[in-house]
Amino acid sequence: MVTAIPGLSIDDKRELLHLLNPVRSSRELNDAELETEIVRNLRRSLGLSGNIDLVQGFRRRMIELAPEFALVQPFDLRSDASVATELVASVFDQAAELAHLVDQLKSSQAARDKFADFEMYLKTKNSEHRREWLHRAAIAESTARTGMPDSTAATQAEESSDSHSATAQTLVKALSALVADVASTRESTLDSQQADALVAAAAPLGVVAAGAFVLAQRRRRREVESDVQSRPGEADDRREKTRSRFSPMVQAIVTTSAFLLARSGQGIAHLRDSEFPEEVRVERNSSRPGSPERLMES
Repeated sequence: MVTAIPGLSIDDKRELLHLLNPVRSSRELNDAELETEIVRNLRRSLGLSGNIDLVQGFRRRMIELAPEFALVQPFDLRSDASVATELVASVFDQAAELAHLVDQLKSSQAARDKFADFEMYLKTKNSEHRREWLHRAAIAESTARTGMPDSTAATQAEESSDSHSATAQTLVKALSALVADVASTRESTLDSQQADALVAAAAPLGVVAAGAFVLAQRRRRREVESDVQSRPGEADDRREKTRSRFSPMVQAIVTTSAFLLARSGQGIAHLRDSEFPEEVRVERNSSRPGSPERLMES
């Protein structure tokens, strides 16, 4: 995936660097300096040691996310773009799942309990960043729907940033609306309208992926604690540190993957069944996180 970065335009490199590090100004950087900064920020987010090259490390980190995002294994003969495509499609599924919970918030305590974890994740985020994510998600939705970004709708969406709860609900609803236009396309490539929508959605998708990752980790912890008499305190602290360490990695991988796939014109669809052996298709279709019932399972 990351081997596509040198082929980006200088404006796209500035955009990608901003997505990875919103506080880093890139106005004065030339092409080579932008690439250096992108690599540095990716290596930091992915937690790569100096003896692991970025190409190898990015693929390794994507594959490490397979259990959390129900990615098809094995990966031996699959390209980075293939894995990234499925990863981004899975995040679209998770946005749709979270949006389904939003629809049930008024009537279901279970939905409120599950969505609260995602809300709490966003509560820890800078309000300035929340405004930008909401703005980008609204731009992505309007671009996918009409072919033109709606700046008025994007400005209105930013108003939700004052409340982490409203931010969470607005964000996932906007992204879930893209599924029919981008994530579920059966075309092998994106048209320019879909590509622009996906570029705008790259950062919000990364946030949803990281939040869904935290939600899944907390749900797993509760399942373990319901079966085993665990001792609170030190163990809980370790879990929180693990979540805080991995969520920036998840966010960086998904954001970068979505951006690069959009700029390459790669179709963001669930990979066509023909790409997998028949015995894998059944397992794949039953294990994808695409059904609301799967998220509602306790």
